[in-house]
Amino acid sequence: MSATDMMSTGSSLLEATSITDAQMMQEARAAAVASDQNNILAPSNSKYQKRVNKLAKN
Repeated sequence: MSATDMMSTGSSLLEATSITDAQMMQEARAAAVASDQNNILAPSNSKYQKRVNKLAKN
C-alpha cells in the first residue's frame, strides 16, 4: 500500500467517524426518498393495507 493510499484510507476513516447529525439526517432523508421511489405501497382500500392500518393502531 502506497503512502497516498494510506493517507486516503486514513482520511476516509476520519470522515466516517466525524459525521455530523445534520449529515446523518441528510443521508437518512436521501435513503427514504430512494426507498419510496423503489417500493410501491398497497392501495388504501386493499386487504393488505387495511390489515397494516389495523396493526399500526395497536
